[in-house]
Amino acid sequence: MKNLLILVFACLLSIGCEKNSSARQESRVVEKQQRLLAESQPVHIYETSLEKKRVQDAYDLRMEATSTWTVVTALNGDIVFDCPSSAYGIPYGVSLTSPEGFRSSAGGYHMVLPQAEPTGLYTNGVTTSATWVPCVRSDGALEMHYVEGNITTVPYPLDVDYKNNCFTRADQFTDDICRGAGR
Repeated sequence: MKNLLILVFACLLSIGCEKNSSARQESRVVEKQQRLLAESQPVHIYETSLEKKRVQDAYDLRMEATSTWTVVTALNGDIVFDCPSSAYGIPYGVSLTSPEGFRSSAGGYHMVLPQAEPTGLYTNGVTTSATWVPCVRSDGALEMHYVEGNITTVPYPLDVDYKNNCFTRADQFTDDICRGAGR
């Protein structure tokens, strides 16, 4: 019986080693492939980034007090409502403060805290389509709308056609109110 247990244990041990050996072999192949690719196709270094500039431009526009117009659509694309708005929608997942804090450990405090966005807000890793839309009432006061549908916010007034489920710029002449807009 003792010999049988030793034999079973040896078999299980060898299977585990075999799996580890296969994993190590695959890991070495992947590492070799990555080295070859890094040598033959190195990642390019760019002096400037147009994408980074466009993100900076978007941040700059979001920080301006500008009149906008927002159209809210349901998930199926139907227009739910529209309103004149102030600036752009605020993602629901942002916060004014970091939700993380220091954690005590044996040697003191150790934790990497998230960094705020350039706007001073934290994104907290929350992914949601929900948005706070700052609609402007007829008396000029702001009215925050919580929206879980899709929004389109533009820096000009819109004509919204609920019957045909489309919208277009209100400040340009057009013979077809729905041309180039809607879904």
